[in-house]
Amino acid sequence: MLALILLDWERIGRQAVFLIGFIIAAAALGWLMARLSENDRWAVGLIWLAIAGFGADWPDLHTMVGAFLAGVVLDAKWFGHEAMDRLRNDVLLTVMPVFFLSTGLRTQWEGDRLAVLSVAALLLMAVGSTMLTTPIAAPLLKRLGDRVKAEA
Repeated sequence: MLALILLDWERIGRQAVFLIGFIIAAAALGWLMARLSENDRWAVGLIWLAIAGFGADWPDLHTMVGAFLAGVVLDAKWFGHEAMDRLRNDVLLTVMPVFFLSTGLRTQWEGDRLAVLSVAALLLMAVGSTMLTTPIAAPLLKRLGDRVKAEA
């Protein structure tokens, strides 16, 4: 959409080529995944995510857009649910902090140290207060829900 707004026809052309190629590759991936064993599907799925992510970088789409699109066409039934849950936990513990760290390192703070520290303190207070109050609020809301169910 940004390329359309800027009328960057070269970028629009590359994005169109990427999307057409992606659709063809996604159809081929579906055909291939139906014929592979579950263990092989994991390897092919991870390679697919990497190819789509890096492929999206060529037409100036973000790598995350390509990885998102790759994940959209991967069918959950191709993978075991228990293995998927384990992978999700591993990704949350390993990849997510690296992503947010690399994103944060590219952030340019305009202002003095006091402003940066104030914003960081506010964010820390917001996250900290949420983490502290959620365990207190959850049981209270559960009891309230049970009471409403009992009265109904």
